Amino acid sequence: MSVRADLILKHGTIHTLVPGREPVEALAVKSGRVLAAGGNREIGEYAGPHTRTVDLGQCTALPGVIDSHLHLLAFGHTLVQLELSQVRSIAQLQDLVRRRAAAMSPGDWILGWGWDQELFAEGVYPSRYH
Repeated sequence: MSVRADLILKHGTIHTLVPGREPVEALAVKSGRVLAAGGNREIGEYAGPHTRTVDLGQCTALPGVIDSHLHLLAFGHTLVQLELSQVRSIAQLQDLVRRRAAAMSPGDWILGWGWDQELFAEGVYPSRYH
């Protein structure tokens, strides 16, 4: 075999989610992509000197999204809010709010996140008086 896997999973029940395909017992992965799925012997041919092999011990493996503990809905809200982590003064904050307000309808709320008053040139919290 000329292509060597970075990772081989073997001795498991691996669901590929390919329509009509039964689960396989082994899987070969290269650069984060599946090279091949099949039997232990067949997939073992993809092993090289630097291949990491994981014996699943008859456990089940499923494809999926790896979640680094993200609150997806909250993250989605941040995408429509003012991102303020680079703001370095109350004047800059006011300018960003002013520009956002110009693009919104009366009564709409402007929400922001990520600011750090310790980085503000004024050395104080922003307030309604600024």
